Formats: sequence, structure tokens, C-alpha cells
Amino acid sequence: MQKGDLLCEIAVEDRQVALQEARAALQTAGIEHQGSLELKKQGLLSDVAIANSEARLEAARAATHRQELNLARTRIEAPFSGVVENLHMNIGDYATPGASCVTLIDLDPMLVTARVTEAEVDSLSNAQNVSGSTVTGRELQGTVSFVGQQSDPETRTYPVEITVDNHDYSIRSGLT
Repeated sequence: MQKGDLLCEIAVEDRQVALQEARAALQTAGIEHQGSLELKKQGLLSDVAIANSEARLEAARAATHRQELNLARTRIEAPFSGVVENLHMNIGDYATPGASCVTLIDLDPMLVTARVTEAEVDSLSNAQNVSGSTVTGRELQGTVSFVGQQSDPETRTYPVEITVDNHDYSIRSGLT
């Protein structure tokens, strides 16, 4: 899945019609405001009436913008490239606001977390190239992106984070 790909789509229903109505109201408010300005030039309209006309025009602009946003929110797109891990909905399922439709995980780069002993921590520094292996024996190479300054009080080990290239998504999340 690439950034910008469609993940889920919510039924448009009456959102398109609501946008058309808002655009028509905006056009009407614009024409009325222009007419009000012409009447003011002739001294036939007060400043209060002009202010009301401007307020109606701004309200119509805001309503149109709101309806454009409502229509745009019917398409949920991937915010980053990644892998779809879980589909939480099927075509035709009822979606409630805030409900998840998919779980998208970002595996590239992979962030490997580890703990190192007191004896090893001073030999590590940010941007240092390091290697290691998973419990399955797979060799990994990456760059140190974080070395903790405080040890775990029980294990006396320090947290370390290593950034590993995983452009082919071959390293699974959660491996030891």
C-alpha cells in the first residue's frame, strides 16, 4: 500500500447535494452583497445593512467549505506507505465516526529496540553502524538512533534503538 492509496470509502449519500446547495447559497449571497454595495454607493443602504450582507456572504463561504470537507472525508487514504495488517470492515458495513477500517503498519524503516549491559553501553553512540541477529538467526544491520542514559533499576541494562532498512518488508514487527 502506497501513501495516498484509498483505504476505505464512506458512502457519499447526500453530501454532494449538500455541497451543491451550499454553492448555490454562496452564489446568491455574493450577488446580494454586490447589490448591497451598489445601493450603498447611491446612499440607499446603511453600514449596518452592508455589515449584515458581508456576514451572510462569509457564512455562505464557510458553509460551502464545510460541505467540501464533508465530501472529502468520505475517502480515507493511507497517510504513509505500509502494509495492511487487518481489515476491520467489509463492503457495506456501517461505520461509526472514529471507527477503524484498517490497520496500516509502517515497517520501513524498522525500529529495532534492544537492551545492552553496563559493560556494552559506552561502546555505542548515535549514528554508529551496528549488526545483530534475530532469534531465528537472521542477520540485521542498522544505525544506532538512540542510546538511553538511564538503566533499568532491576536489570541494569540500557535501552537502545537501531534503525534498519526494511524496504521489502521482509522483517516482521515483534521479532526477538
